[in-house]
Amino acid sequence: MEQARKRIVGWALVLFGVVLGVQFALWFAYDASFDVWNVVNYFTAIVTIFALVVSFIRKRAFDADNDGTLSREYFEANVLFYGSIALAMTFFLCWISLLVKGREFVSDEMWFNNIWVIADVLAVSISCSLGRGLIRSANS
Repeated sequence: MEQARKRIVGWALVLFGVVLGVQFALWFAYDASFDVWNVVNYFTAIVTIFALVVSFIRKRAFDADNDGTLSREYFEANVLFYGSIALAMTFFLCWISLLVKGREFVSDEMWFNNIWVIADVLAVSISCSLGRGLIRSANS
């Protein structure tokens, strides 16, 4: 049962990453993109919190069992954990600012738009990486 749950959550994360990537690439092509972003942001918040928790648990478990050697698993656990922290910092800065200051603030501030780009790229990368890792661990 646990393996099936990991596989389902893993595929959901990969699917979310693909949907977010497509939305990111095509948002300028249609008028309702801001409404779509409003919905996507709630899912991104859930994925971000999930990524923080899962990557922290994975890193902590690996650090407890690690004998000090540098390996692929060590590298993956640390990159995913610190990438999740960077995602949380950038995403929640932008999203909370958007909720508090409104849509006009997003349109007028260039630095703010650049941080959104970083947050979206991180969200796609981390969501797909975490999803692939869950699928891979469920299959082994």
